[in-house]
Amino acid sequence: MDEVEDGGRAKAFEEGISALIFAYAKDYNWLEGKASVSSELLRTIKSIAAHLEVARCSTGDGEKAIVQGFAVWRKIKRQGGGALVMRLHGSQGRIAERRRLLTAALHTGRARATVNKTLGPRLK
Repeated sequence: MDEVEDGGRAKAFEEGISALIFAYAKDYNWLEGKASVSSELLRTIKSIAAHLEVARCSTGDGEKAIVQGFAVWRKIKRQGGGALVMRLHGSQGRIAERRRLLTAALHTGRARATVNKTLGPRLK
């Protein structure tokens, strides 16, 4: 199997896992007030991701990422958009408001994820 085919397959698995987590969070009010997710969800993700690089992470790490990720997602959604600016090798970040998005994009060397109108249908 060549690298392109293997990379494409990993991307498809990652998209599937993301869709599974998104559907779960939607059923549970976007995890508002939740400190954990079901062990069944975590086992399913672990099984699907068994052959991916992320399989080295514990289910506790995955649960923490899901819960914290949706806390940030809810905050960005409440303020009507924005950017999450993160350090690649750390767990600290900040949310920039929409009007500061262009400035943040021009003046930062850090990774940036943006939630905007293109994701509108997923935010409902």
